Amino acid sequence: MSTPAKFKLRPRNRKTAGSVFSRFILNSRGSTAVEFALVLGPFLIFVFGIFALGLHYLATNSLERAVFNASRLIRTGQAQKAEMPVSEFKQQICDEAQPYIDCNHLQVHVQNEDSWEDIAPINCIDGGQLATSGNGSDKIGDRAGGSSKIVMVTACYEWLLAQKIPFFMKDEHGEWRTTPELASGGMLMQAATVFRTEPYE
Repeated sequence: MSTPAKFKLRPRNRKTAGSVFSRFILNSRGSTAVEFALVLGPFLIFVFGIFALGLHYLATNSLERAVFNASRLIRTGQAQKAEMPVSEFKQQICDEAQPYIDCNHLQVHVQNEDSWEDIAPINCIDGGQLATSGNGSDKIGDRAGGSSKIVMVTACYEWLLAQKIPFFMKDEHGEWRTTPELASGGMLMQAATVFRTEPYE
């Protein structure tokens, strides 16, 4: 004898859509993995930014220190008396700035004037390239002049690592550049020092 339809029991293992959704919301298993995935991206960007800025600081600081130290040879007249060529003076800067500076991407300019008002920094970029400093066999004395001259030494460096670091693509006003200053995509680093040479003559 069959049981009337109105007395049929509903199976106990049948779950409504509401109960499944509620259990899904209340389930905390895997929450750590989800939170880690959300935080990992910003954390890696932050670490990469610190690393990139550290490399930038090391390269800039090394270049500035090298220019200052090597320029003492001109200030005291040692380079002029020894008839040091420009290429040798450039090598002095490279040796001081190692290992963060590649000498193949460095140009060194030496200029002199009679007064402080007349000295002015040069433009390191010429047509998307580093402005060349002329013949490396020229004597440094021809560029720096004699004693008691106002001399400016400018080092222009093409930092190629910036090609891989997009947030260095900003100009001096903090605006994003659509194209890099240098055609290679590198970043210009510039260090200069100005001084009066001693009366060594």
